[in-house]
Amino acid sequence: MSDREDFLVELGTEELPPKALLKLATSFAEGITAGLTDASLEHDGVHMFATPRRLAVLVESLAISQQEGTKARSGGQRCL
Repeated sequence: MSDREDFLVELGTEELPPKALLKLATSFAEGITAGLTDASLEHDGVHMFATPRRLAVLVESLAISQQEGTKARSGGQRCL
């Protein structure tokens, strides 16, 4: 089994305005990319797709697990 796989995220929507497709697709792809970066998941590229009823992001060669590491966190106030 490979330690990397392609990953496709697709959202079905109601009819989206054609003039807004590029902005919506870009925002969706940027959000996915930011989430992968925050999770320390490596990939080889992100491609976005949009139609009036679909937004999709293809992540090429996405690592199936994070690299081992440690994160230092300082304590904060505890909420109940």
